[in-house]
Amino acid sequence: MLYDQLANKFTEFLNKFEKIAHNEVNGTYCYKRTTSDGLTYYEVFKAPTAKDENGNTYERYPSSSGFGFGMALCIRGDES
Repeated sequence: MLYDQLANKFTEFLNKFEKIAHNEVNGTYCYKRTTSDGLTYYEVFKAPTAKDENGNTYERYPSSSGFGFGMALCIRGDES
């Protein structure tokens, strides 16, 4: 299965994502996620890898099963 590569800004699940930080040492990312309802979340995760049709490895956004205790952290932000 092909997944979209991580980008600085992208839209998925009707939500807007903006990369806030990337720790190259441990491979974690922090993204600001804004829902279609205007709610803001901050997600911290280690990006899983996938391979493209040519066999090249790239980092992708986690699937919903990739979130949970010890895997990824999602914190509700206060944008007021």
